[in-house]
Amino acid sequence: MLFRSINGTPPSGRKQDPTVTWTVLDRMQANMGVGWCTLFLAKTSKSPDYDWPLTVFESCVQLDPNDPRAHLGLGRVLMEMGRLEEAEAELLAARDAFEADRARLDDEASQAGSQGAGSPIYAALAKTRLRRGSPRDAWASAERGRAPLFRLRRGGG
Repeated sequence: MLFRSINGTPPSGRKQDPTVTWTVLDRMQANMGVGWCTLFLAKTSKSPDYDWPLTVFESCVQLDPNDPRAHLGLGRVLMEMGRLEEAEAELLAARDAFEADRARLDDEASQAGSQGAGSPIYAALAKTRLRRGSPRDAWASAERGRAPLFRLRRGGG
């Protein structure tokens, strides 16, 4: 059977390859990719099931609570599930982690350049706030995500 044998070697005959190393963060990155894929599949399904992407992103947040992408994924899943208050809390955690990462950059140009990476966070936060019935907060989130890019393009700080 294929699942029991890799290249003809049964599980009992396999040895760990010392040339292949995976860190916890490598595995988390791979898991986040799986989380995004399963979220997309759930969203496009006739009967969406968000349990798997929810589990994946919850695990990623547990592994690295300071990773904005993990909080973004969890926030997006919660938003799709209609758990808007929890989604907003996760997206705010994503925003805070992103802004903390961005503040550690050396110069203003690098900080402004990294702002584009935060666009999905601010967009998801705006969408969640709009769904919660807070259009002003939604607009403020959308503008916050775009403002540094406009300043950089105009040559301002």
